[in-house]
Amino acid sequence: MVRGSTAKTHLEQTLSLLDKIPDEEFTIDNIKNILLKYAEQHGKGSVLWPLRFALSGKEKSPDPFTIISILGKKETVERVKIALQKI
Repeated sequence: MVRGSTAKTHLEQTLSLLDKIPDEEFTIDNIKNILLKYAEQHGKGSVLWPLRFALSGKEKSPDPFTIISILGKKETVERVKIALQKI
């Protein structure tokens, strides 16, 4: 389990990274490249698990990249913002 302060830090950084991707470049491959680079530096589970939970509201769900590809940029960013408010 990821601690709240750590999860918040990683969600804030993830939100920043996602927000910087132009809409026309918001593809699963670009998202994976950008987020995995960050996740590999800080621990994949520590970064991707809070993101998965923020997006799905569940501990067990498809990987965050699948969820992002379904939700799209606007809904993804909105759900991460909501999660940050609740932490």
